[in-house]
Amino acid sequence: MILTIENGVTDAEKNQVIAEEEAIANKLKKEIATLSITIEGEELVSKVAYKSRIIRYARITGYVVPKDNMSQWKQSEVKDRVRHC
Repeated sequence: MILTIENGVTDAEKNQVIAEEEAIANKLKKEIATLSITIEGEELVSKVAYKSRIIRYARITGYVVPKDNMSQWKQSEVKDRVRHC
């Protein structure tokens, strides 16, 4: 996690915000990529970006399928292919 904290935020406030944001991320079953804690007026403001999962697809005999769903032999075949472009 990349953490950005504005000057003036105490350690107690920082730890509380981190704990709250991690609890929310756990409920959503996501992982925090970046967390920014700033002070706006009298309030602490936290901005969170979550990591996203990238799904790779391959076109095999005219069908588009996620690479995660391929057997190990088909994944091996795709890996060994020669690219012509």
